[in-house]
Amino acid sequence: APEDDADAEKKRSALFRLRAFVLTLLVFQNAASALLTRWTRVKREDVPMYLDSSAVLFTELMKVPMCIFMMTVTLGWRGMLKDLRE
Repeated sequence: APEDDADAEKKRSALFRLRAFVLTLLVFQNAASALLTRWTRVKREDVPMYLDSSAVLFTELMKVPMCIFMMTVTLGWRGMLKDLRE
């Protein structure tokens, strides 16, 4: 069973690295979104303003594929679908 322990440890380590990577991506995405929103909200005469809620909507829509990917990797397709149904 030492081989099973080594395999389990490798899997845990790989999942930890993946989670850290996805967390890092989400942090950069959030920072970029805040900076871009601030930059584009600067008042200009020739450009009409957009609603803040549209920026929030697009930010959240960008997170959806990353979250689905993370759920699929950690739970598998069946586990993800089961989790979504609950």
